[in-house]
Amino acid sequence: MIPIAENEMEIMEAFKILDELDCESVLKYGFDPMSLDIGSSLGFLPMATQLNDNWVTLFKHHHRRCILKPEEFIINKKIIKLLKDYTISINTDFEYCIDMINKTYDDSWLYKDLVEAYRDIYYNDYKYNMKIHSFILKKGDKIVAGEIGYNIGKVYTSLTGYHTINNSGNIQLLATAMILQIYDFKLWDLGMELPYKLNLGGRMVERDKFCEMFKIYCKEPGYLGIKSNMNVHNLVIGGIYK
Repeated sequence: MIPIAENEMEIMEAFKILDELDCESVLKYGFDPMSLDIGSSLGFLPMATQLNDNWVTLFKHHHRRCILKPEEFIINKKIIKLLKDYTISINTDFEYCIDMINKTYDDSWLYKDLVEAYRDIYYNDYKYNMKIHSFILKKGDKIVAGEIGYNIGKVYTSLTGYHTINNSGNIQLLATAMILQIYDFKLWDLGMELPYKLNLGGRMVERDKFCEMFKIYCKEPGYLGIKSNMNVHNLVIGGIYK
């Protein structure tokens, strides 16, 4: 049985009994920023899904979570020689990134009302623990990959992303790893298990272990800010030889 919460208090109560219910999800009708903030502060991934032809908030807390410490990211040496033409920017193209993800994937869960709640958090982050971010990768002047995610303290969580050319997705993730190292993030939450995440150095942990780590690192102040057109080659070489 998947619990359906009517308010923020019920989200917190449902979190306490996930193991008892043998459940990964909590649903809530409607999309409001404060609920997303509460859910993400408990380690839930705040998403959207359809229930009886209605879109609802999906708070996902996997039984097993894929995590990565940024400094343990496995660098594919073959792509280092490709990096000089690429730059990455943080929080400069949020709207474009959302649009491109929805255009790229027919089954995108970025429902418009969820995006509106994300948007409120993104532009008014002083109100919330949850800080939403966008990463955009360019090759020359052309945007070729991007992702949206968020941080709670020094835990960064990837939500969803896209890429348009070969290797651009991997290069964007590599650049993101370097940026997270620069800003001293302690944990990168990659969500559900997928082979490419494990190939990057991700490892699977049980939910109780994830919650234990999350509880520690979410209390440390985390910051990303706004940065434009950082050269990926310089980021990576600086990270390797720092």
